[in-house]
Amino acid sequence: PMMNTSGESSTQMRLWQIKSFPFDPNKRVSSAVVLVEESSGSKRLLAMIKGSPETMRSMYHQRTDGNFTSAFDTQVKQFEVQGYRSIAMGWKDLTDSIHMKRLFPNGVNASAISDARKEGSTLHRSDIEGDNM
Repeated sequence: PMMNTSGESSTQMRLWQIKSFPFDPNKRVSSAVVLVEESSGSKRLLAMIKGSPETMRSMYHQRTDGNFTSAFDTQVKQFEVQGYRSIAMGWKDLTDSIHMKRLFPNGVNASAISDARKEGSTLHRSDIEGDNM
C-alpha cells in the first residue's frame, strides 16, 4: 500500500488515460475517460469530470435524502467565505456501459489499451459528461 498525505495506508491502483477533453470555458468543465486497475486486479472504466461547483452540482445524481446537496452547498459556501476558489469533481462508472463494450470489445488486456485509445478518439465529451455523477 501507498501512504497518502495524512500518513494513512491507501490502496495502490494503476490508471490508463483513454481519452481526455480539455477545459471548456463555456461549460466550465474538463473531463477524462480512465481505465482503473485496482490492487485486486479488477478493472473499471470511469468518466472523471472536474469543474466549477455550480456546473458540477447539476451533474450529481440527486439523492433522495437531500443531505448530499445540502452538505455540498454548505461546504462551497464555507470555502467562499474564507476567500477560496473551489473546483468540484465527480465520476461515473462506465464499466457496464456501451462505451466499455465499444472501447474493449474483446476484453481488457495490455494490447487492448492501445486499441481503446485509438477508438477513444471517436468519443465526444457529450458521451460522458452529463448527470448521475
